[in-house]
Amino acid sequence: MEQTNKMALLYAALASAQAEYSPLAKNRTVKIRTRTNGEYEFRYADLEAVFSSTRPALTKHGISFIQTIQPANNRSSLITMLAHKDGGVLTSEIEFSMPQSGDIKDFGAHLTYLRRYAATALLGVAADDDLDQNGDGAGEGDRKPASQQPQNEPAPEQPTTGKPAYSDKKLQEMLPKWRDLITSGQKTADRIISTVSSGNTLSEDQIAQIRALETEEPQA
Repeated sequence: MEQTNKMALLYAALASAQAEYSPLAKNRTVKIRTRTNGEYEFRYADLEAVFSSTRPALTKHGISFIQTIQPANNRSSLITMLAHKDGGVLTSEIEFSMPQSGDIKDFGAHLTYLRRYAATALLGVAADDDLDQNGDGAGEGDRKPASQQPQNEPAPEQPTTGKPAYSDKKLQEMLPKWRDLITSGQKTADRIISTVSSGNTLSEDQIAQIRALETEEPQA
């Protein structure tokens, strides 16, 4: 069977499996301290929750999930694969180094973090809340009934997408938190934009402000 046909079968099987994933429970909570000594928390799904949500559907459609560690350029490389029963293989590779502490426990935590993000990216699931101050997702936190809108801030107009506009006030609250996440490598601007856009509509100016976080010089 030609490789093109093998990949087509894999993509079709993966699409069917994704439609049958179980709801992904965010079963862990972590606290993050900002550079200004503030603190906020968000929920996420651990690896076992990700696998429990997706493995039955993947198996049903003949797809196996594989992660291995290989040497790469004097570093290590995490290889994540989806392999179909007919031979198609979809691969993701992340190179990484041992944490500076050299402690094997730190290495294990670092590797688990990478495995989770590689898995969710390849499987097509969202395992994290967007990091809102009160623990709500950015899309969820702004989705309030009109009667609950602050009296001094009129409800934003509904854009043509049918999703509520993301308020500029909320954006200014979130930009410092997102800057910390981007600087630490936990998020990218594109991922933040995608997460917020799942429940709200961002203006071009708001998108530009989020993208600008990746080009800012680190604060002293």
